[in-house]
Amino acid sequence: MKKIIYSILILCALVSAFSNSEAQEEGYLKSAYHAILNEDYEAAIDYYTKAINMHDSYAPSYYGRALAYSYLGKYQESYDDFTKTIELDPQYDEAYYGRGLINVRMGKPDNAMTDFDKAIELDQTFADYYYARGNVYADKKIYDKALVDYTKAIELDPENGLAYYARAVVHKLENRNESALADFKTYLNLHGNKDRLEDEVNRLINEIQNAKK
Repeated sequence: MKKIIYSILILCALVSAFSNSEAQEEGYLKSAYHAILNEDYEAAIDYYTKAINMHDSYAPSYYGRALAYSYLGKYQESYDDFTKTIELDPQYDEAYYGRGLINVRMGKPDNAMTDFDKAIELDQTFADYYYARGNVYADKKIYDKALVDYTKAIELDPENGLAYYARAVVHKLENRNESALADFKTYLNLHGNKDRLEDEVNRLINEIQNAKK
């Protein structure tokens, strides 16, 4: 998420370099950025659409609108805009990641995997890409590859509590209870009830501990 917001901020910085004749487009993009930050996604969509109507070959405008659509649960519209972003800029790793998340929401895990693979190919330093792909592997019960991706996510971002939680669940499913306990406890230390998972994590910890008796 931080990378996504940073990408939108860069979008505003880049558009500031446009000529004076494009000042109105710059205003639309800046307004869209602030609307995203204020969670006014309908307004963001309106501003991005106005910017696109003025300059229909600027990939970040489609990316920003895709993001706003995704927050509103308008997955087909979001998918279409992420795809347009990629058509305009095939090196836009965040767009592959965003489309991958939408593919997950739309029940298309194979397509999501392809998108996450491409995002990772383009940027191997962003933890969320590995975490997202790990979730697809886990859903497919390909646990060895899920573990590799969750571990990589943790290496890149040691504060990524959800990666610890997901890895713990896989460890538990594979009967590696000590490893599961360690990851569950790390998750609680990092996130507590931030994700509303504290009760579930404590239940799983108790289940493991009771099985040892």
